[in-house]
Amino acid sequence: MTPQLLRFGVVGGVGFLVDSGVLYALMACGLGFGSGRIFSFLSAVAVTWLLNRRFTFDAAQQTSLAREGMAYLAAMTLGGLLNLCTYAMIMVLLPYHPLLPVVGVAAGSLIGMVANFAGAKWWVYSPPMQAERWRLDWLDLLALTLLQLIFWVGILHDVDLPGLYMDAVNPEYLAARALNPALHNPVSMLPTAFVPLLGNLYHGVQNLYVSLLLFVALGLNLVALRIAQALFGAVTVGMVYAVTKRATGLRLPGLLAAAGLATDVAFVASFRTQFYIVLAGTAWLLCAVYCALPKPNAAPLQRRAMASGVFFGLAVYAYFVYLFFLPVVLACGLRNTRSWRTVAIWLLGFAIGMLPYVAGYLSLMVALGGLEPTWQWLTKTIADLAPLSSKLTVWESLSNSFRNARYALQNTGNELMIFSESPGALWPQIKVWALAACLLWVAAWRFKSRPDPAKATSPNSLSILTPGQLVWLPVCYFGISLLLGNRIWIHHFAVLLPLLYIMAALTLQSLLQKPASWLCPSYLGHGVLALTAAMAVANLHQQSDFFHRLEQTGGVGKMSNAINRMAEDARTSSMKIVYVFPEWGFFMPFSFLTANLRLYEVDISSATLQKHAQQKHEIRVAYWSADDDARYEKILRENGFQISGIISYLQRDQRPAFRVIQASP
Repeated sequence: MTPQLLRFGVVGGVGFLVDSGVLYALMACGLGFGSGRIFSFLSAVAVTWLLNRRFTFDAAQQTSLAREGMAYLAAMTLGGLLNLCTYAMIMVLLPYHPLLPVVGVAAGSLIGMVANFAGAKWWVYSPPMQAERWRLDWLDLLALTLLQLIFWVGILHDVDLPGLYMDAVNPEYLAARALNPALHNPVSMLPTAFVPLLGNLYHGVQNLYVSLLLFVALGLNLVALRIAQALFGAVTVGMVYAVTKRATGLRLPGLLAAAGLATDVAFVASFRTQFYIVLAGTAWLLCAVYCALPKPNAAPLQRRAMASGVFFGLAVYAYFVYLFFLPVVLACGLRNTRSWRTVAIWLLGFAIGMLPYVAGYLSLMVALGGLEPTWQWLTKTIADLAPLSSKLTVWESLSNSFRNARYALQNTGNELMIFSESPGALWPQIKVWALAACLLWVAAWRFKSRPDPAKATSPNSLSILTPGQLVWLPVCYFGISLLLGNRIWIHHFAVLLPLLYIMAALTLQSLLQKPASWLCPSYLGHGVLALTAAMAVANLHQQSDFFHRLEQTGGVGKMSNAINRMAEDARTSSMKIVYVFPEWGFFMPFSFLTANLRLYEVDISSATLQKHAQQKHEIRVAYWSADDDARYEKILRENGFQISGIISYLQRDQRPAFRVIQASP
């Protein structure tokens, strides 16, 4: 492997020269360092593919060049993401220098090289049997293209609505400070000695780094944000298809399950609210499940276990609730393989996937000055979070979790956030009961499915999970949520939606393949097939109703698009105006939508007001209720400001959204 790796490194050096040369040429033609890097990266991939297939792997023409080229591009995806994210971090976090782009390209190329080598050696240029089992069929490409089209139509429909909610742009709002660091406006983030790695104690900031390059190319605006946040949703839709096809051995159930998810407004609308931060980790979870499922002529079990563990660790880094699935994976892995070694390898992969979390806590410790102050800070912060403070009884906790799960699956949670009410339509309720019935069906008919190590033809035919055992993932998640009572909210249950569509596909497959009997007549499977197809149509109808209400209101309350208009007004106003946000819900959207190019404060203390009075800054105080007019006017007058007026920002339905006091020293 060493000579092969050296040749791969030499070819990588050639790719680096191509990447850098094309980048500087495109920048000289007027492209930015973000959009230019995308084209230069694709050029480098094309050159390294042609060189690697000839000099590094000595590839025989076992398949068409077009197919091999697409496989090579797909294999470079993970390394490419690492490459581009590293490049983006260097470009936005370090002071600009004429040589900075080439430094960013070099650092990104080195970090991505290991992942690229693994993908090329063990996927694209593996032996014929291995190439056959990894090969992506053209029908799969067609299905995935169709699914992506369906999903992105929903995402881009009225993409600028509703308004930008505070938690719906956290942590991405930090990109405004990273790209435009001149103004030292306040931010809310955990202490860190290096770059941000933790959004909070219980989730990471993967969304921030994935979106950075997109913001560089498209700018800091609502459209770029919604596209960046939906990228994880697009991967989730694709992985629902892949997991279902692997679990059933059929394309049709996978296509129907993924199409149902892609048309479900409870999924699509989640990328416009704070639900997205929880759902993003589902993409990693499904990658972990895909690697854990059995497949004929699969890669060695230990390699699959390692990959599954890494993906699972990344899911937990995305949000802590994915730990709720851990008992199922460990128990089924040990039961199916009867090998502590395999489980240990999976746990090693899990630890590798969790490294960003570990690095984030180490950075926190360095920033706080050592182990003891970090322990004290963590003790106080966890006490404030009170994760185990629920006082609900067992029955109350069960009722609370059922209600929250139902609200998440029906889209009630998103509607309550966007519209402050939910119409309570009939179809969403039917859908939830239908998905629950599928879960029960799979639990009743498939839970005994597991490989017998004694009968296995080879160790590689074993797996961490079997298709029938997937049913225990949502069951275990729900069971652990009961322990936390009312500390688990509606958006935490959004992760169940993709899993339940997979359950619907498993139900369909079992009915279509099961011999006819009095309990399961032959027409039942075809009836379920028709109902599954009809579900996508009903989902589109619910989606249409949702967008109709969205166009009428533009969102209400803290999700009104009035906050977008305030940011637009600020960007066209004088730099001498300072916005003050003493109440929760304003500053993160404002920071992002103004690209950190306008001054703002998050408190209205005398010290803050006196500082700006001395600098002759005008003040704009934003708050939610007219009942607070007199209170804020009094504070401003006491600190030497004169009130010049009050602006009432309105929703699309002409109801008041919030108010802004104008004052000058």
